[in-house]
Amino acid sequence: MNVEPISIIKEFIKNKKVVFVGIGNTLKGDDGVGCFFVEELSKKIKNDNVNFINAGVCLENYLSKIVKLNPEIVIFVDAYRTKEVGAPYLLLNKDEIQNSTFSTHNISLSTIIEFLKKELYNTQFYVFAIKPKVFKLQQEICEETKKLVAAIIKGVLG
Repeated sequence: MNVEPISIIKEFIKNKKVVFVGIGNTLKGDDGVGCFFVEELSKKIKNDNVNFINAGVCLENYLSKIVKLNPEIVIFVDAYRTKEVGAPYLLLNKDEIQNSTFSTHNISLSTIIEFLKKELYNTQFYVFAIKPKVFKLQQEICEETKKLVAAIIKGVLG
């Protein structure tokens, strides 16, 4: 699906009821990029149809909140690990995430989405995957990743 992720997200924000869910460990460098992205984007978007959840490493604790919001679109934002050289970020639909590796979670994103689909059968699910640079304990997100997030947000809002 990776056809211009920024344009697609921009359209979702304009026309749909969207929930962004940040995932990751903020104590492990860029593994927390999903949480950082959601926090930064939430400061810039003031729209009743766009909601933000910073789930950290306990995504399963926020499932009922996602269901109550009854969104048309859920976008999980997470770090992804790959040895391939390529795009610094990807937008994957629910069918594409099974072949991708994401940061460590208690429950896989595929399982979470399958659970949510039972409650939100008209909702579309995506993963906005951002490629991290640094995975070190007790280190914050690196400057390069912060700049990437700022550029993505500028594109989404532009």
